[in-house]
Amino acid sequence: TPLYSSAASDVYKRQLDEVTALVEWPVALIGSFSKDFLEVPEEALISAMQSHQRYFHLVDSTGALIPKFITVANIESTTPQSVVRGNERVIAPRLADARFFFEQDKKTSLSSKLKRLEQVVFQSSLGTYAEKASRISSLAASIATTIGADPKITAKAGLLCKVDLVTDMVSEFPDLQGIMGGYYADYDSEDKGVATAITEHYLPTQSGGDLPKTLEGQCVAIADKLDTLTGLFGIGQPPTGSKDPYALRRQTLGIVRTCIENALPLRLSDIVSMANKAHNKDFGSAPVIAYMIDRMENWYHEDGIPSDCFNAIRKSNSPIDDMAEAHQRLTALQDFRGQTECQSIVASNKRIANILKKVDSKEVEEVDTSLFIDDQEHVLFEALGNLAVALSKTDSAKDKLFLLGQLQAPIDAYFKAVMVMADDSAVRNNRLALLYSLQQLFIGVADISQLVPAK
Repeated sequence: TPLYSSAASDVYKRQLDEVTALVEWPVALIGSFSKDFLEVPEEALISAMQSHQRYFHLVDSTGALIPKFITVANIESTTPQSVVRGNERVIAPRLADARFFFEQDKKTSLSSKLKRLEQVVFQSSLGTYAEKASRISSLAASIATTIGADPKITAKAGLLCKVDLVTDMVSEFPDLQGIMGGYYADYDSEDKGVATAITEHYLPTQSGGDLPKTLEGQCVAIADKLDTLTGLFGIGQPPTGSKDPYALRRQTLGIVRTCIENALPLRLSDIVSMANKAHNKDFGSAPVIAYMIDRMENWYHEDGIPSDCFNAIRKSNSPIDDMAEAHQRLTALQDFRGQTECQSIVASNKRIANILKKVDSKEVEEVDTSLFIDDQEHVLFEALGNLAVALSKTDSAKDKLFLLGQLQAPIDAYFKAVMVMADDSAVRNNRLALLYSLQQLFIGVADISQLVPAK
């Protein structure tokens, strides 16, 4: 369908697989229905045809539904038109039901139905859908102010996004959640942005599915999923290896993808904290953030990015908070990894990490240049100072890694000329301080020592 092209394609394919498994001698026949039914939202008609009769809907060159369908018989009939007429008689009442539900639902506005959500429990410890809608509205509006969306439209969409759960249409066709809410909001003459955000807020509905396209839709989608995630973690019901009744894995990945693929400047620490506070309970943020970062790692791994590369970002001095910013660092590190100087830098960082492993960072003092003995100590110290200034002038992770790569020559020269673990404790500690300063520059972008050298 036009609203969900990729999702509709997947549904169509699954239905084709199912029908293929049901028949031994498939014979495709084309039937039709009254064009008057096209006044009903096409998603409802398609759902009726698919769920009740396993019919395949047909569209024109623009993707609009036409009043025809394909049914697959399991025998080559001598009177195929009789089979077609029989299928047309069967589907007509189903489509009539959809039209009746649509007309009934339109008699009252979404806003007037909002109170009915007070009778629908979301989760016994987390309240009703009315309470959830209120939390979504508040959280989505806060997110909107951060990413430049309209907070008024976003708040209204968040408040109404679950109302279609109490409509006759969604009661009959649960797969139309959100979709029908968008249609009804449009019929109620709500702002177009409100209707679109309601329609989009369940996205993505499956792995790799379409994401919300509007900023307001992204806000409501993130708020809805985050409210569920923080609530269930807060009451001690996170997903387990065998149980995930609220599809938290998929919902978390939806948040991750929405933030990263739309480059939204949102901090995990901020939005998780806001979601927790909306529940008016003492929920902790750390477990939720850790879980979301784990899901990020799984997503990247499935996309072919090795875990050591992700760990280099995760264990840096810049923790993963702004997911879009972390993504930029990760992709920059992937590019840097393919450069020739990277392997030498990785080896040097591992050497430095091993030397400093037994050193308490709290005991490391400032570098004292008067304790330098070898010229290479001065050279490396000066290079570090110049690099720190250069790094402060750019926000580009790619540029920062390029600048760090230029340190390889003075690092190699330093290790070739200098014995770090000198007998003189003052000289030794000073050299350790210099290496510690060097390490801090690197792990401000990524902990390069986490990378596994190429074979």
